[in-house]
Amino acid sequence: TCALPILALTLHDSNGVVCGHQIRNLLPDAKPKYISRFYNSNTDVAWFNNGCKTLVITEDYLSAYRVHRDAGFTSMALLRTSLTDKTLMQIYDLEFKYVWIWLDSDEAGMKGAAKVSKTLRHFLPSDVKLFTISSEKEPKQCTPRQLDEMFS
Repeated sequence: TCALPILALTLHDSNGVVCGHQIRNLLPDAKPKYISRFYNSNTDVAWFNNGCKTLVITEDYLSAYRVHRDAGFTSMALLRTSLTDKTLMQIYDLEFKYVWIWLDSDEAGMKGAAKVSKTLRHFLPSDVKLFTISSEKEPKQCTPRQLDEMFS
């Protein structure tokens, strides 16, 4: 038998409940690269919520996981470069004090980060502190020490 060159990731909602999965095709230049499926309509992103009132928004699952595990923050993988109304309401309802946006440094990521920041500034209470990280490295490429430095 031949094993498929894919990686399957379990997606969780903001309460930690399994809500879907994402399949990553590991073949070079494979299309589509990612396929995300949600089992219910509660969310359309992947959360790593530990109750911390600092949220870090990333583009991909592994980056969100690394921020959660190594920096200790609540994190969320958009699984795209845009913010849906559903996700905006989840962020609002969880009452974060700090929100960091750290999307990829490519053109789509930079445009997406600017749009996400603008939307959050307009929608969230004025006492929520918003930050955007612009780095050639993605969170998944950083050491734990480098992640600490990014947020200090």
